[in-house]
Amino acid sequence: MSVIVGISNDFHLSAHDGSPIKVIPKKGKIYSVNEGNAKNWDGPTASYVEKCKFPTDGSPAKSLRYIG
Repeated sequence: MSVIVGISNDFHLSAHDGSPIKVIPKKGKIYSVNEGNAKNWDGPTASYVEKCKFPTDGSPAKSLRYIG
């Protein structure tokens, strides 16, 4: 699974087979990326990370967490 924003902090069980279904919040305060790969990002990804760091809507910047 690749997650740009948020964390999986909840799960439900599938009615089909009882397996866990991860739920990722629609909004979060933390994003996680390896900025060492920024030169390889496509335009939308670079734009999204820029908005996380420098929001234009007056909201606070998101916190960066990366372990890897």
